[in-house]
Amino acid sequence: LIVPSGVTMAAEGLKDLGTLPGGLFSKAYWINDAGQAVGFSDAAIGIRAVLWQNGAIIDHVSGAGDP
Repeated sequence: LIVPSGVTMAAEGLKDLGTLPGGLFSKAYWINDAGQAVGFSDAAIGIRAVLWQNGAIIDHVSGAGDP
């Protein structure tokens, strides 16, 4: 399975996690019991470490989120 953005398994199947603004791809590496996932996302300003939680993607470097 190759997809352009990070995915996690949800009760309804795979869930697309999306990318930061201007990004073309992302990858999730870990997910915890609370449903938070960490990985990276491409963005207009380069590759960024991110946290996905509660339907939002958060840039770990700037702390900015994209709901």
